Amino acid sequence: CCILLMHVQLAVDPETKKQGRVNPEHPVMQFWTKVLRLHMLPALPLIRGNAVCTVEIWNVMRFFETTVRWRFYGEWKTHMYKSHPELRVRAVQADREAKGILRRLSSNTAETLLGPVAKLAHGNPIIFFTAAVNQIMAYDNLAAVVISSLRYVTTMGFDVLLYIVIEALANADKP
Repeated sequence: CCILLMHVQLAVDPETKKQGRVNPEHPVMQFWTKVLRLHMLPALPLIRGNAVCTVEIWNVMRFFETTVRWRFYGEWKTHMYKSHPELRVRAVQADREAKGILRRLSSNTAETLLGPVAKLAHGNPIIFFTAAVNQIMAYDNLAAVVISSLRYVTTMGFDVLLYIVIEALANADKP
């Protein structure tokens, strides 16, 4: 799948060694946009804590511009979890798990909770990071502990985290 996406890209600039921009109107990019929106992202929460699947989905998503990826995340957060009964159930379960982990998270327990944090962040990064950012906004001293527990989070998890943080900062209703 990534080979098809690589062929869609423009040539690499010989001076800067940076990749060219991807044409979102290309049929291959439209195909992968549809596959991500309808199949891959909705399926990820149902695969509990599988980092390999998250990395493979990231290998497709990384070819999209940041604004397009963040649109995927916004749709994932607002619509996808409500689209299927299984996803609604998983969203409630993941939210409870996230709040339970964050409740137990402290400087003394951060090492023991690395695995559960990573597993939840692999399958449900939107839910976990939304809960984590909300907790950090409520309790300032939790920020360093949460950061130290993100050792095994994937690149996609950090991309989702950045989206969630910027979304929280853009909320005019919160101080």
